[in-house]
Order: sequence, then structure tokens, then C-alpha cells
Amino acid sequence: MTVRLAWVDVAKGTAITLVVIGHVWRGLYLKGLIDADRFHGLDSVIYAFHMPLFFMISGFFFFRWVGDVALHTRILDVTKRLLVPLIAWTYIFLAVRWLFSDFTNSRPDITSLFVLPIPGILHFWFLWALWSMQIGFLLLAALLPGRFHDKGLALAALLLASLAWAYASDLPFQAYFLPTYTHAIFFAGGAVFYRMIERVRISWPGMAGAGVIFVGLGVLTQTPGSVPVGAVLLALGMSVSFLVMVKGVSARLPQRLDLMRWAGGFSFAIYMMHTIFSAGAREALLLAGISSMAAHLIIGVIAGIACPIAISLIATRYRLGASLGLRAPMPRSTVPAGQ
Repeated sequence: MTVRLAWVDVAKGTAITLVVIGHVWRGLYLKGLIDADRFHGLDSVIYAFHMPLFFMISGFFFFRWVGDVALHTRILDVTKRLLVPLIAWTYIFLAVRWLFSDFTNSRPDITSLFVLPIPGILHFWFLWALWSMQIGFLLLAALLPGRFHDKGLALAALLLASLAWAYASDLPFQAYFLPTYTHAIFFAGGAVFYRMIERVRISWPGMAGAGVIFVGLGVLTQTPGSVPVGAVLLALGMSVSFLVMVKGVSARLPQRLDLMRWAGGFSFAIYMMHTIFSAGAREALLLAGISSMAAHLIIGVIAGIACPIAISLIATRYRLGASLGLRAPMPRSTVPAGQ
């Protein structure tokens, strides 16, 4: 039976909320509803770590079950879960954006529909990078002896990913795989991090220390001109400290985080659809003459999260859209929240 750990779902829920906030925030800035100083302060914090955080969470369990089934079966499974939705949602998104082009920031014409979905465009780049790095790590697993699987494979993947990041500018096919080269380190790092922390119970001092580190690194994001090494270490530090806080709080206040945990089970669907609904909410508010930044932010984030969840629940009820990632999460196991 599939095991769902509460703290992991809380982390997904919080991470996808940050993604939605970030995109709503940028949309408001492009509409001139936020001044530059206020915009850059929050934007720099969120974009310093929110996608590395998602890659880390995605890598938590990947290497644990790599050797359980045949290579071709795993490749087909990864392709069905990531590449098929990537292609479908790219054209769905482009069609919606064209139909409502009078209300979008980019105002595309019909020629915008005639693009290749690979490598991923707009926010769909994440799925392409995630798919391509998983395929690469599956091939790595096939080359290594079985005794290296699980922890050993994760460490080998982290070493390979670190080299890919360090020499990304020298590697071939950058037009297709540069995001893969630069983000695989977070995916493999997530697998190693999870093995280190899965049985650790985070104390209150531990959570406080992680909070101090997170805030301190967040302050550093306000300093322009970070060198590349600093950027990746900053993202890793913020992601790790964030996950430590989430694991600790989830163990002690599980019921207060139920809503975030529940939303985390729909993170894939939210990621696919949130920009459609948050942008729609923004334009509806503007048509109604509402320009309050707070109203736009709150309603935009709620629309970007609630509407994809509602569509997923309907699709699951009527057995529609499984290939698009529109399905409700499997029930959570009885594993304690912080374990």
C-alpha cells in the first residue's frame, strides 16, 4: 500500500502555496499594482528556493524503489506521470491564454498555439526537467550493481548531479537540458537529505535553529549580485531549514496543519492550473474596479489553489483526467506526522 507521510504532504502544500503566491505577486507587479521595492523584497525570497524545494521533495523516495521493477517499466511510468501531462497541459494553457488574450499580460495571438511543448515552456519547464533527470538517474541505476541501490545510488546521483551543475555551461544540448543540469543537484540532494532525517524527531531548539537559519538566509536574498555558488548554497540552505521546520511542526501540531497537508496531495494539479485561475481572479477584480493589493493577493492565491483542487475532485469522482494528473491523493497511512 502507498504510504503518505503527513509532514511530506505539509511540505508539498506549503511549497505549492509559495509557488502560487510568487506567480500572483509577479502578475500584480506586471499590472502595476505593486511598486518595485515592495515587489522585489518578497519576490527575491520566494524565488531563491521555492523550485529547488520542489525538486528536493520530488527526490525523497525516488531511489528507494528504483530496483523494484524493470527499467523499461519505470521509464514508461515516469513518462506517463510527467511527460504526457506536460504535453497536454501546455496546449490547454496556451489555448486558454489565447481565448482570453485581451485580459492577459502577454496578449498572445493564435500563432502562440503552434509551439513545441518540449522542452517545457513557461512554468511547465519544471516537468520537463523533472522527467529528464529521472530518466537519467534510472539509466544510472541500470549501470550500477544492485548493492549500490537506495542510499548508495542516491549518493552516486548526488555526485553526478554536482558535477553536472558545476560544468553545466560546458555540457551539450543546453537548449533542452540546462534546467536539468542545474537542478538535478536538488533532486538527488533531496533523496540523501530524506535518508538522513526520516527517523529524526526534530526538537523545539532544532526547529528554532532552523528558523533562524532560514530567516538569515532570506535576508541574504535581499543582497544583489550573488555569485552562482552562493545561489545554489542559499537555495539548499533555505530548503533544508524549511523542511526541518515543517517536519518538526507537523509532529507537534498535526491537526492545525491538516488543510495544508490536504492541499499538498493536490500539488501536481495546482501547479498545472494555478496560473489560469489566479490570473482570472485578478482580471475579474480589476473589471470590478478593485485594485487593492491585499484583495488581489488573497483572492488570487485562494483561486489558484481551490479551483484546481475542485477540478481534481470532480475528475476523480467521474474517473476523468487521470492522464492529466487530475486525481485526488491516496489516503494517508497511519504513520505519525513527524516520522
